[in-house]
Amino acid sequence: MAHRFHSDVAQTARRRADLLAYIEDHLLLNSGAFCCVHYRSSCLPSARSAALSFTEGEMPHVGLHYDLSDDEGRNFRVVFVGQERGRGVASVTMDARSEAVMQRARYEIAPNPHLKGTTYALMELFGLSRHAAGNALSESISVDGDAVHVLDCFALTNSTLCSATVPRTTNGKPTAAMKRNCPHHLGSMLAILQPTMLVLQGDSARLAAERTLGVNLVRDELVVLTIGGSPCTVFPFTHPNHHGSGWWWQDSPYLRHTVLTSLRGDDHADGAAMNKAPMPKAERRGLPTTSTQTRERSVPQMTSEPQTFFDGLRPILRRSGFETSQGTATGMNVFFTRQRKVTVTVNFAPRDDRVSVKLTVNRGQKGGANPLFDALHTQFKPSDHQLGGAVEWETAPLRTESKVQVATRISSADNAAHYDWVLRNASVLRAWAKWLGSVRL
Repeated sequence: MAHRFHSDVAQTARRRADLLAYIEDHLLLNSGAFCCVHYRSSCLPSARSAALSFTEGEMPHVGLHYDLSDDEGRNFRVVFVGQERGRGVASVTMDARSEAVMQRARYEIAPNPHLKGTTYALMELFGLSRHAAGNALSESISVDGDAVHVLDCFALTNSTLCSATVPRTTNGKPTAAMKRNCPHHLGSMLAILQPTMLVLQGDSARLAAERTLGVNLVRDELVVLTIGGSPCTVFPFTHPNHHGSGWWWQDSPYLRHTVLTSLRGDDHADGAAMNKAPMPKAERRGLPTTSTQTRERSVPQMTSEPQTFFDGLRPILRRSGFETSQGTATGMNVFFTRQRKVTVTVNFAPRDDRVSVKLTVNRGQKGGANPLFDALHTQFKPSDHQLGGAVEWETAPLRTESKVQVATRISSADNAAHYDWVLRNASVLRAWAKWLGSVRL
């Protein structure tokens, strides 16, 4: 363990808490119920119509030492994105996922091909020889003087959090609806994790990242992006268990000449451009490698802040004693409190070539006294014809196909005007939402 690393355990704990809050709001309730808005309305019906078995909700693994730095001050925040599961139970929590990963790290359960390849890659990335693999200690690095397994030093999630499989097999076949819906969750998680290295394992992971980041990715071609405000090198590889170019055994040509050659770049830890980039197709067969230049692209910067008004408002209201209903991208999301007959309606409504984000607060039953309404009335001083307390912001004209995205995410790379408007107004909306959450009823 020649290389020495330092762990920011407190920062990792904050990230895990932020992830858990996102999961409880959007994916998996404390009760264990899976609450993704797309589950029953889109993904489950699509799997049933294709006669596939459906298993919902496996949450990510985030190691306790995810936020690492070395003696040279380089930051290592490593995220692997694999393909959907082929087996397993439904509604797997973060803690349960991490325990399953660490059981394999402790060799209480034999590592599967996916985790074998992942372990070899992490060992080489952190300065160990993959040929030393075989027990928990030899697969550990020195973190603040303690031996820590490499699987406790990265994060792992799936291209789709749910899985659709051919009955009585482990052959994953995610439907078009699943591929379309789940990248939104991946984007939110990456914004929280702020990786410096993002390893995509297989075509399904690469395609999910394309939807999330708004860029085209080519297999084995590295690219430097900005994710969550931090530079990140993206590695689009095959899956370790891929037929023909798998990398789950130690002397796999693809592991040696593509995966490890790419990961060993001098500046990869902080997401800077690689000294060694991917090789041409002929060289992936095990021939000597040549060095090419890594592409660098600029995409809209993702942020760990709430990315829509609804994202910002929902957790604040929940913590203030409100309940929330499910909504759709273009539908109506309703909040209410058990203390008083108050409704706060957030409506994302496409209209012509414009998208409006409209907030409306009602007086309550029979126009009776309502402290929340009075506070809003004082804050915004609505005119007589706005007596309902409505405040409205509007976008600049948008391209037709981009109209709905304002309600779901702001990572669109092909519509700068759309992104700029949402980013500019999101700060106003978040500030208003925080103020609303502070109102005493």
